[in-house]
Amino acid sequence: MKNALIATCMAVTLAGCATSAAENDPAQGGFGNAISGVVGGQYEERLEQREAEADQLAMRNADLEARSSALKAERDQLSVEISKARKRIADQNARISSFAQQLAQSSSATVEQKEKLSRLSSRAKDLRERADRMDAYSTTKSASGVEDELAELEKDSDALSSEFDLLASGLR
Repeated sequence: MKNALIATCMAVTLAGCATSAAENDPAQGGFGNAISGVVGGQYEERLEQREAEADQLAMRNADLEARSSALKAERDQLSVEISKARKRIADQNARISSFAQQLAQSSSATVEQKEKLSRLSSRAKDLRERADRMDAYSTTKSASGVEDELAELEKDSDALSSEFDLLASGLR
């Protein structure tokens, strides 16, 4: 019995010589490693390291989810703005079409006015096509890229409206 106790003590002592956590990896197995890992606190240390890594990953995941939600909200807002721009452009197109009919029936309309209306109609069509393309790729561009293009589209739309209003006021 005394020999068994001495052998056990020697095994525990020798197992304690393995000091690195890598040497006491549970995946590597071994009775000595297991005893050394438990007695030396290395298993507990590895567990704490893994828990800290898991906590960091959970925080990073929460951060990414928050960023994703913010980007989705921004994209949704941009979609609303694009829809409003498309509506304004559609209204412009309707006004231009209506005016084109009036101009066609007017005996006082000049060739120059008719040509100008034709150019305005073409620009309005281009604006509508740009708005349609924006809607189609707004999910692949950065938010700032979409915002910049939307601002340019609205600027062009306002310029077109001003020119149309000038043309329309000249015929009344």
